[in-house]
Amino acid sequence: MKNLKQTLKTILVLTLIITVFSCNKDDDNPTPPAETTVYVVGVEEEIDLSGTALSGTIKLWKNGVVTNLTNNGTAQARVSSVFVKDIDVYVAGSESNGTNRVAKLWKNGVVTSLTDGTQFASASAVFVKDNDVYVTGSESNGTKGVAKLWKNGVATSLTDGTQYAGASSVFVKDDDIYVVGYEFNGINYVAKLWKNGVVTNLTDGTQIAGAVGVYVKNNDVYVVGYESNGTNNVAKLWKNGVATNLSDGTQNTNATAIFVKDNDVFIVGYESIGTNRVAKLWKNGIVTNLTNGTTKASAKSIFVKDNDVYVAGYEYNVTNPVAKLWKNGVATNLSDGTQYTTANAVFVK
Repeated sequence: MKNLKQTLKTILVLTLIITVFSCNKDDDNPTPPAETTVYVVGVEEEIDLSGTALSGTIKLWKNGVVTNLTNNGTAQARVSSVFVKDIDVYVAGSESNGTNRVAKLWKNGVVTSLTDGTQFASASAVFVKDNDVYVTGSESNGTKGVAKLWKNGVATSLTDGTQYAGASSVFVKDDDIYVVGYEFNGINYVAKLWKNGVVTNLTDGTQIAGAVGVYVKNNDVYVVGYESNGTNNVAKLWKNGVATNLSDGTQNTNATAIFVKDNDVFIVGYESIGTNRVAKLWKNGIVTNLTNGTTKASAKSIFVKDNDVYVAGYEYNVTNPVAKLWKNGVATNLSDGTQYTTANAVFVK
């Protein structure tokens, strides 16, 4: 009996030792956090003395390391949006063919033309859901700009071409496609929201207005943009069609992009102060200045991941705009300031 008790005691001690060792081993080798990858797109332009862009190079920064998507500035180029799905990186923009601007989509650096180049066109935003790629923008019909939605390269006109119009942003949730933009009513531009092609006016057309960004969360549709008060642009948020002013109307202010996470609504934009501009971030309507107003600056795009807020934009160094990425309000320069360079969109994976 004594030997049995001693054997059981020995087994118990060994079990405790193994358990402690296993716990210590796990503590020494915790599961590493998922790597965060930050994608920013922008453009570097050659500008003449009048301020006209002579050429531009579309750039993609991945964790600060830059890749050129176009041919080193031999043609005018624009870029406005980036979206990452799995391992694929989609970028929407445009490039001149020498006569007109062509709407384009880059997937992992390989370009596809969305328009044939016979008319002026642009691509303003890209969104990917499942296996479908949605791009918004505009294309001229020879006299007026037509708001467009491309799904997997196939174009749908959102407006009839009798008035100037454009589509600025797209968001897809479940089976519903939300597009925002603007259309001229003969007097002013009207901010618009299309849901599955059916249009809703966000403004009444008595003042100039435009819808620039859209985000859908649960059953709520958030749209940002601007509407003039007759003197200045007022930054606006429309939630399910109901407008809230983000600025007081004493200065020209525009909201440029929106991101909704949990119950928090993040919006970026800019406000003019004399000849300068202040890059701005609103969280639930409370504004924070990203720049101090001594230069021209703008916040163009926002992405929120975990507890971190990423904003892409630019700030002048007196001579040129410098492409910037703000993380939680702390700025990092993406360009060195020797060339005219802006950051226009950010996506975090």
